[in-house]
Amino acid sequence: MKNFIFMIMAALCSIMTVSAQSQSNYCGSSKFFDNVSIGVVGGVETNLNDWNAPHGAVAGIVLNKEISPIFGVTLEGNTNINGLRNWASDASHFHCANTFDGLSVYLTPRVNLTNALLGYKGSPRKFELEAVAGPGYGFWLHDEYNALLVKAGLNLNYNLSNAFTVTLRPAVVYNLDANNAHFDTRNAVAQLSAGIVYHFKTSNGTRSFKKAKLYSQSEVDALNAKIKDLQSNLETANKAVKTNVINTVDTVYTESPSSLGNVVSFTLNSAKVDETQMANLDNAVRILKENPDLKVTLKGYADKNTGSATYNKRLSVRRAEAVKKVIVDKYGIDTDRIDVLGVGDTEQLYNDNNWNRVVIFVEKKK
Repeated sequence: MKNFIFMIMAALCSIMTVSAQSQSNYCGSSKFFDNVSIGVVGGVETNLNDWNAPHGAVAGIVLNKEISPIFGVTLEGNTNINGLRNWASDASHFHCANTFDGLSVYLTPRVNLTNALLGYKGSPRKFELEAVAGPGYGFWLHDEYNALLVKAGLNLNYNLSNAFTVTLRPAVVYNLDANNAHFDTRNAVAQLSAGIVYHFKTSNGTRSFKKAKLYSQSEVDALNAKIKDLQSNLETANKAVKTNVINTVDTVYTESPSSLGNVVSFTLNSAKVDETQMANLDNAVRILKENPDLKVTLKGYADKNTGSATYNKRLSVRRAEAVKKVIVDKYGIDTDRIDVLGVGDTEQLYNDNNWNRVVIFVEKKK
């Protein structure tokens, strides 16, 4: 039995090293309080050397932390009930069997044998088997006796859901007397306990590890090459956009110079040039008279939120014609120098809907 305990502890240490090295295989759940669970357990115990000895009981609380899907660690606190008589019968300090006669605490590394052998599939399986082994410390209340303990065993876990697990836990606990510090079945108990464990949510939104997708070097190189191609395409597209913007700005400036004056605005559903707009017309006419070769297009608009597209098209033409009539009749500008165009609501110059009831002056290219 002593050799068996040593073998379990050595195997645990080996798997702990492998598990720590493979931690990068899993994504998310990397915060300290991720993959934590808590549970309550209870069961019976008896002397390992004498199965006919009176049975005692054990109850406690377990706090678990998963380091990876394979490796974890448990902090366990137990109380023994009528348990003193299950230890060495020839030890003089074990002379009574009161109800709560001992306390013990353990720090036990755990190895998920199911995941270690079959691989982690991205979420817990229904049934999982764990091996546990680690040191502990015991204190017997009525005799004020304490000793170093070593616990080894198995956890047979059945996952009821992502949140709850039922566990069956056979184990052996050795009492290493401080004077002798050796394994002796006469100074050990066999325990069989069961309990239920609750798993807290992790920062990745689940109650377990998410399996990371691992890429080979060739896949990484291919992805990097694709990123470079996308960056190159983006740079080309940005240059094209800048060129188009510059060309568009040049075109707008050529066709609609600000020197021809402000726009002529209209009220809702109206094609009548209001007296308040005459100042804008005077300014445009002055430029036309100062530049006899200058020809313009009067471009009429309508707001999009009022009327149908067909009606707005006709209304925008009427507005442009009304402005032309004033320029020709009142100011004597040659009608051949002025063209009329109505775009309706297909184009909107301004974000404010009401501002789009206008006529603008667009210089005609030679």
